Amino acid sequence: TRTLLTVLDACADSGDVARAREFKNRVLNWKERIVDGRERVDGVSDAEAAWNGVAKAHALSEDPLSAIAVLREMEDCPHHPSKPSQVSYNIAIQACQRGGRPDWARALIARMRKIAARTGDRSMYPDAVSYTTTARAEAAAANAASLPAAASRGALCSSGAAGAPS
Repeated sequence: TRTLLTVLDACADSGDVARAREFKNRVLNWKERIVDGRERVDGVSDAEAAWNGVAKAHALSEDPLSAIAVLREMEDCPHHPSKPSQVSYNIAIQACQRGGRPDWARALIARMRKIAARTGDRSMYPDAVSYTTTARAEAAAANAASLPAAASRGALCSSGAAGAPS
């Protein structure tokens, strides 16, 4: 199981959604596997690790915002459901950063707080990764918004870089 999850993670790192989904299915449908063998070590079930790999693949793909749909898919899967964890939400927040949607990242943080308050699960509260990634998304959006204004004022030199020597 660990080997297949490692391959799944490699697919996720390259944004290969199709192969990540294929390996998720192989891991979770493999009859001879040691079910949740890593759970004692790191507290993560096979289903959670596999679904997080799929979410990560989406987050690093050409369509990063598609990772958000994986949160619902995790819960609604009829054969191998998994409750999205703080890690799952942080992956989705990273997708919002890559997709240029800091407003969606803020909404996910608000959802995490609501889940934690409603369930009493303190591990669902946003952590430093949640907030830092959201702050980076906000900064990137602010920078992107300021570039057209700077260009219209002639602040960019002919090479395209502000303040670059000519």
